[in-house]
Amino acid sequence: MKDDRWHVGVSQKQNPFLQIPLSWMYHIGDHGIDSGMGVETWEERYGTQMSKLDWVNNQLPYDIWEQARIWEGKNRLRNIATKRFISKD
Repeated sequence: MKDDRWHVGVSQKQNPFLQIPLSWMYHIGDHGIDSGMGVETWEERYGTQMSKLDWVNNQLPYDIWEQARIWEGKNRLRNIATKRFISKD
């Protein structure tokens, strides 16, 4: 997801609450975001990933955005603790 607030780089742990499950057709198939079409073209064709997450959020009995914020906070604290542990050696 390319939103500045939630985007992470390659090989960084993704927020599990912000992952969109896609059928193979929309992931790697002819209509796939990873089929060479690219994110921008896919979003122009099918709508933004954020709008898809908003739709999912409205279907669930809990708020995925709030859960994502909680997860981000816990992950940030874990990363800080890990860096401190590594730097002591």
